[in-house]
Amino acid sequence: MMRIFILLIILSSLSFSACKKKELNFKLKGTVTASNTGNALAGVSIKVFTSSLGNSIEALKESTQTDASGNYEITLQRDKYEKVAIRISKDNYFNEAKIYSFDDLTTEKANTTNHIMSPKSWTRFTIKKNDPTGTLKILKNSGKIDCEECCDNGFTYYTGTVDTEVICANNGDTWMKFQYWKGDETHVVDSVFNTAFQTVDYEIRY
Repeated sequence: MMRIFILLIILSSLSFSACKKKELNFKLKGTVTASNTGNALAGVSIKVFTSSLGNSIEALKESTQTDASGNYEITLQRDKYEKVAIRISKDNYFNEAKIYSFDDLTTEKANTTNHIMSPKSWTRFTIKKNDPTGTLKILKNSGKIDCEECCDNGFTYYTGTVDTEVICANNGDTWMKFQYWKGDETHVVDSVFNTAFQTVDYEIRY
């Protein structure tokens, strides 16, 4: 009887340790799709970073890629950190990220976090102002603004003679709207459709 009792204690201890070890992990999974088509994206880089309280420096903990169906799954060890950042990237798509606090995650089931990525496209404005007098005023009304390649919405002014190019990135398969004034006489309202992965040329002469 004593041997059986000791064996039961050992088995119970092993079972408890296994459960405890399992609880120390967060499972993160999801699907990545394209904004313009809704299709799954394969080969997307998924990186998981953590940061602790009072320290904004992120530490890379895990990484993987989406499979042919756009799915991914990562196991993250439960540790002493405050935030978890899931950052995704793929060539010719804008990077995306989702940030969670430690309390947002659970060890009881998989934490599902899906992502939508926008393909890149560009408008190349060729601006030629040969009249040294007057002001060319351009107003960008719409288009992506939250990236390094993006152009802010708002006014831009050109005086004197100008011969330059300005390239503005945009989400693929969306419109970029703008208008411009040549001095006080000519006012043009226009737009271009930015096809995914392509550059549209638009020339403004004054």
